[in-house]
Amino acid sequence: MRLSTNRHFASHVFLVFIALGWVSIALAGGDKKSLDAKNVGHIEGVLLKCGQPFGNALVFAPGKSYLAKTNASGEFILSYVQPGSYTLKAEVDDAGPFTLATDVAVITDEVTGPLSLEFCRDQDIDGYYEDLDCDDTNPSIHPDADEICDMGVDNNCDGVIDDGCPECTDTDFDGFYAQQDCGSALDCNDSVSWIRPGAPENCDQPVDANCDGDPFDGCLSCSPGASCDTGSTGICAVGLYNVSCECISLDQASDEVCDDLDNNCNGLVDEGGVCDVNCSVSEWSAFSACSSSCGEGIKTRNRTVIIEPEYDGEACPPLEETVACNVQPCPVDCVVSAFSDWSQCSASCGGGTQTRSRSIVVDPLYGGTACPVLTDSRECNTQACPVE
Repeated sequence: MRLSTNRHFASHVFLVFIALGWVSIALAGGDKKSLDAKNVGHIEGVLLKCGQPFGNALVFAPGKSYLAKTNASGEFILSYVQPGSYTLKAEVDDAGPFTLATDVAVITDEVTGPLSLEFCRDQDIDGYYEDLDCDDTNPSIHPDADEICDMGVDNNCDGVIDDGCPECTDTDFDGFYAQQDCGSALDCNDSVSWIRPGAPENCDQPVDANCDGDPFDGCLSCSPGASCDTGSTGICAVGLYNVSCECISLDQASDEVCDDLDNNCNGLVDEGGVCDVNCSVSEWSAFSACSSSCGEGIKTRNRTVIIEPEYDGEACPPLEETVACNVQPCPVDCVVSAFSDWSQCSASCGGGTQTRSRSIVVDPLYGGTACPVLTDSRECNTQACPVE
């Protein structure tokens, strides 16, 4: 690693360190040169890049109109410069201006110089200047770097690209090689571009898309937005998966209402009497006529159901009522037997009588029909008796 370079110049040497490199300025000795123009001076010099003449660079004094381009030998002249002290800068390879020298004195009617101005940059700050660093914009490329199998880069600046590297293939052009030590992570399937290190895992296929050995790493165990069982009851039982695979209930527990659902999510449906409906009946109808005019008949009345009872509501009361009526005994009519045969006639002639009778079988009661006559008589042998 070269941190400094010895350059030999005649006379005095000014060393100015600048960002990303160094600048060496040698003021060559020699006789002062007189100028044709009066009251001005000239600055002459040569610009070297890492010890070699550098042409086509712009050398100038900032804020002034003094500027010149170096020729192929690196030489330049700033003419007709007013006496004073100047800073000299350069623009090289379209890079921004950097300082070459400070306090460069210009004396009337004299030539300052020739100056020998040398710069050597380390733009990538890797400790190697651009004369040795084959790519001074990349700090990983320098003479002491390890060669990386990265297909096309001379990492160690030995003039050989990928020396000692295996043959590297990237058949699917996804930027990852199918071989080790090729400057990329190993592509586990070089024929499919969406299978490569760092690719997103396809959770719908058992394919290791990111080449980490696990085809389902990072995949969710659910489908967000799909329905799921919350493990609760009632309306709280059904939920949807969120993006974290948490099953979030669609409904929250609320007061129980009569809707055949477990609204309060306690495992019971329509409990607490919310659905109870008591029976409701109409007014009684008028009683019917008595079934008997005496001897205890019955009469009835009815009512109808207006609202049927539901759940644990009050049951309906009796819908029919029967009461006794005309409980007084019925009248019992007298019942008699049939008449007996007629008795013998009381006389054999001249008019006798015969009788017959009957008995009471049922006595009359409660105003029933009275018994008829129980005896009967008639004339008999009414022919005249013989007269002797």
